[in-house]
Amino acid sequence: MPIVRSAARAARILRVLFLTPEGKRLSELSEELGLNKTTALRLLRTLMAEGVVVQEGRGGRFRLHPMSWLTVVTRVPSVYPVAAGIKNVLRSLAEETGSTAVLELPVVAGRTMVATMWAEPERPLRVDPARQAAVPMHAVAGGKCYLASLGEAELQAWLKGPLPGLTPHTVTSPEGLAVELSGVRRQGYAVDREESALGCSGLAVPVSDGRGGVMAALCLTTPAGEMTGANIARWLPRLRTASEAISHALRLDRAVENREQPRGPVRRA
Repeated sequence: MPIVRSAARAARILRVLFLTPEGKRLSELSEELGLNKTTALRLLRTLMAEGVVVQEGRGGRFRLHPMSWLTVVTRVPSVYPVAAGIKNVLRSLAEETGSTAVLELPVVAGRTMVATMWAEPERPLRVDPARQAAVPMHAVAGGKCYLASLGEAELQAWLKGPLPGLTPHTVTSPEGLAVELSGVRRQGYAVDREESALGCSGLAVPVSDGRGGVMAALCLTTPAGEMTGANIARWLPRLRTASEAISHALRLDRAVENREQPRGPVRRA
């Protein structure tokens, strides 16, 4: 069976980085995989553009993006049974709140949040996350949860980027968004009111990585008229409990996965 050489080379890079959590320098990857530096760098830049690989500063080590494993876990349930448990949490949350429950992942390179798993309530009027594959972080509650977790210097750098307006309600001012994120940080949840799509609002809490960071966001999306103060107060406790359950399941799955990985040298393919 014929193979695509560039895809095979990229897979070899990912395999090496998967087995080397501390990362590798360009020269190390080039030597280990038998690739010239120009070819290796071109492949690495492609993987970085796709949000799978990150580099620690200019000239630093390359390593897998911390979120790359999470994307696989939630999108390949046949390989990762923990995904079935997460799906059950989402179903229960959707049934209890009458809202669509969505697990969103940050794609830092694209400045977006991506809905990777969701469950819809049994009702005629509901929100379908599949209609928006990736949404700018600043326009959705889940993205605001992620942005609120950033350090001050990192957040200020992020705010210098584009803040497109998707609807008349989208916050497009860096100063206005910074003020709102301060409130999100203080209260531990975020709300968006028709900021990514007219007629749709969201309530989100962060999903902790267990080390003080945010690896995802858990969001309830609902028709805008239902995002009332009373509903927010009623939904928040259940949303936080579900977030904690998902966080625990993912951290446990990640710990088991790390223990099971072989630690010997990587042979050239």
